[in-house]
Amino acid sequence: MKLKKSYYGWAAFISVYLIFITALSWLYPYGLDEYITYQFSLSETVDRAIFMFWLHSPKMGVFLGAIFIFVGKWLFVLFNPFVQLAIVLAMFYFVRLRLPDFNNYKDFSLFALLALAGLFFGASTPSTVFWLCGSVNYSWPFLAIIFYLCMLRAFYEGKPLFKDSWRNAFLVLLLGIWLGLSNENNAPAMLLVTGCFGAWCFYKGKKLPKWFYFAAFGIAAGVAYMFLSPALYARRDLNSPYMLDFSIWQKLFFHISHIHTFVVNNMVLPFVNFLLLLILALERDRRAFKYSAYMMALFCFAMSCMAAFVLFMAPKVDGRVYYSASMFSILSFVFILDYMRPAYGLNLIKYAAIAMIAFSILFAPLFTLPFVSLYRQDARRAAVLKSAIDAGKKEIILPYYVVPSAPLRNLNIIYFDVLGATPEELQKYLGITVIPAMPFEPDAYDEDGVFLF
Repeated sequence: MKLKKSYYGWAAFISVYLIFITALSWLYPYGLDEYITYQFSLSETVDRAIFMFWLHSPKMGVFLGAIFIFVGKWLFVLFNPFVQLAIVLAMFYFVRLRLPDFNNYKDFSLFALLALAGLFFGASTPSTVFWLCGSVNYSWPFLAIIFYLCMLRAFYEGKPLFKDSWRNAFLVLLLGIWLGLSNENNAPAMLLVTGCFGAWCFYKGKKLPKWFYFAAFGIAAGVAYMFLSPALYARRDLNSPYMLDFSIWQKLFFHISHIHTFVVNNMVLPFVNFLLLLILALERDRRAFKYSAYMMALFCFAMSCMAAFVLFMAPKVDGRVYYSASMFSILSFVFILDYMRPAYGLNLIKYAAIAMIAFSILFAPLFTLPFVSLYRQDARRAAVLKSAIDAGKKEIILPYYVVPSAPLRNLNIIYFDVLGATPEELQKYLGITVIPAMPFEPDAYDEDGVFLF
């Protein structure tokens, strides 16, 4: 059977996408979290993962990270590209309520826009897409989030994804538990969405399937455990002990600076979305509210705001915690573009995809260079450590890695060097006493930013 020409075009784009993610996932070296958070024997790995879940980080990502670190980085590199592809497919389904049609190129613009925007416009993508511990805690849970929203929208539109059987309800229960134990900002947002969706269906007289109640129970149980667990508060108290004396209103005040962090780490899309939604809402006769695309854009904008609210991380908030919020912001922007076609006859998604492809071709090489530099420094350090151990040395001076800056702030690599561990931990994991050093002389580095030992 002869394949259609469109298949080759789709296959070429998806292959490049998968290879790009595979390469950068491999180039991103193990850091402090991978070395210190988990051990390398099976029993120690399980014990440490349980310890982290109960007393430090009550998230499902703790167990996923433990599995990948114990089995080997190759397993994460194998799975991660397909998880990221699944996220793009789920986002596409959320927009169109169907998967892309590979028989032609009608869906290619939207698919390419979602795929590339997720890589280059998402919040801190080096730390949320390519870093092992960051990926299992931020981008992978978003797959569960967007899939759950696809389930809700498909059911409401009369196109359920699966039969309402007891077996499927049990599987949705597991999905709900994962959503409830995703992270501090996404879990409450999904619980709120579930409650609002149930209330709206009750108001409309729409009978809810039994899997919905299983999902609600799973999410509520996960959220209850996360926010009643002492682990979350122990970590907060450790990172920000001075916050204990502040009132709730004072803590909310600290979130003002976080708005700027979120907007910058999302390529200013939240601000653009806000302005566009406001302008469209002021049209005469408020006709925008009659289009489902505009209403979905409003919903995704609201989701991005909810997911960006991370009170329990205050006042220290890294860009990576805004990953889900940034993806909802991208979806909101896509729905706004989608609205322009029926309302004004403008196919803006096509032109946005062309601009996004051009942007990606321009910035992809610059985006990749810091990963290559970090990988070469890691290989150099490994060689120096092996040489020192083979020579019988008792201790060695090692410098911290130098991470080159990316062309855009949201694309900067946030790398936690293993040298930040205690001397005892370094001795255990590296097999030699290490004295961390921070060289300041420009001559100490070669042209790639690699320290000259």
